[in-house]
Amino acid sequence: MKKVLTLLLISFVFFSLQAQDPYSRLKIAAQRTPVEKEQLSNVKIQRTSPKWRAMRQNPINFVPFELKDKSGNPVPPGKPVTLRNGKIITAQEYINKLNQIEQQLNQQGASLRGNKPVLVSKTITPENTIDGRVATAAESIAPLKTEAQVKAYMNPEKKVGSITFKPLDAYNKQEADNLKGYTFSIDKGKNLKVTTTTKAKRFNGPDIVMWGNPKSLHTTEITNNKKWSFGDPETFAAGIEGTLYRYAKIYPFNPNHPEKSMSEFKASAKGKVWGSLFGNSFDLLNGVAEFNAPADTAKKMSAKLNIKAAGITLYNFSREYRQSASFSDFYGKEFDKSFPIEVPIGYGFDFKGKIGAKGRIGFEYGGAIYRTFVSVQGKPVAEVEGYAEAGIEFLDVIGAGVGGKLTFLKGNLSLDAFAGVWAQDAEQIVLAISYHFGYDLEMLSGSLYCYVEVCAPDWLGGGCWRPIEHELYKWNGFKRTGTIAEGTHSYVLANVWERGIPPVLTQ
Repeated sequence: MKKVLTLLLISFVFFSLQAQDPYSRLKIAAQRTPVEKEQLSNVKIQRTSPKWRAMRQNPINFVPFELKDKSGNPVPPGKPVTLRNGKIITAQEYINKLNQIEQQLNQQGASLRGNKPVLVSKTITPENTIDGRVATAAESIAPLKTEAQVKAYMNPEKKVGSITFKPLDAYNKQEADNLKGYTFSIDKGKNLKVTTTTKAKRFNGPDIVMWGNPKSLHTTEITNNKKWSFGDPETFAAGIEGTLYRYAKIYPFNPNHPEKSMSEFKASAKGKVWGSLFGNSFDLLNGVAEFNAPADTAKKMSAKLNIKAAGITLYNFSREYRQSASFSDFYGKEFDKSFPIEVPIGYGFDFKGKIGAKGRIGFEYGGAIYRTFVSVQGKPVAEVEGYAEAGIEFLDVIGAGVGGKLTFLKGNLSLDAFAGVWAQDAEQIVLAISYHFGYDLEMLSGSLYCYVEVCAPDWLGGGCWRPIEHELYKWNGFKRTGTIAEGTHSYVLANVWERGIPPVLTQ
């Protein structure tokens, strides 16, 4: 029995034995495998696209640049000018190109003589897909718990009065015998109450050795599912989903034949992370941990674990057990998904480069299965950034660049459940169920933009101008933490095992 409890506690303290920061643990887990790089489909945005919008600016008068240096002295037309890409042209050719660019910029209300860049166009992510979804996002019922607080909350041991309750398999003989001196009940505050009894407990029903398929006394089956999804798949979109399931079906306990008096327990935790960039969608994570202890002792208990990250199966495990088992690990993956993109910057200029999402995603899990209880812990974790990169830096006089910082998705979900029997004898069965669903998320927070850049030769003063910009994305993001669902419930059931007699349930 000591080994049983030890294995159980290992599964519950798994997270606390490691670095407290889940992102540090994710980094360690992701280092086990190579970076997964993938180039997605090319994207070319047209000015006629409903996602592209020109920002209306009043034109300004065109004032041409003269072939003079920064001091106002004439420059020979044939003076060589070396461009950033290494190409050499004459000073006159350079000034002609500069004036052509200036004239295009003036028509859009911008100028190479300006001190600040002008936003001339943007890619539209509809408001109803970002701000509009914040109001409908899942609300917290309590503040966010730390990992230490979750560990304490989900501890399978609970002290009530002079009794320390444990999963039934974890008692030694002396502890199990000690329970016979107590009766159990639920008070008005729905708390478990322990009372000393002097009455000898006995089994009042007839001793039916083969009692076939007895009626169950109580069934609990609850699923908590929450999904957070923001953005437009045709521009920038990110999502994360968690599902926590627990099931307990309690059958009567026959002390004369305890091996035939088993109840059934199931628990699972599932996590999913996905995203999309300009129509390129990708599944970043699918993780699931499922544990099942069937009522029929002739059937084996089962554990199923499956984790896919960035399209790669990191772990696939399915096994059956006669004896108890516990599980804990963290699987992660580092990835970089990108694609070439062409985006018009205002009228007359184009950005050619790359857009992508990169970072780490993973699934941390723990759990245990025994005949009288199951536990599960699952934590999908993501740390992903969106990025843009310029292509060829300078094709001629004009070049392009990128800026901004975008937190595509940084967050984790805490999915924890426990269901099992704390005590049972001829007269009563005490069922315990605990669960916790927490979240800490930052999604699509920040901005990305691209710009036109022009650099001058030394005789014009050197340096570079950034006259116009195109906004690829900008939003304050969704930032929220808390607890979605939690509870610790005790049920005291009258051990009525004869067929046809309705069970008595106190909750």
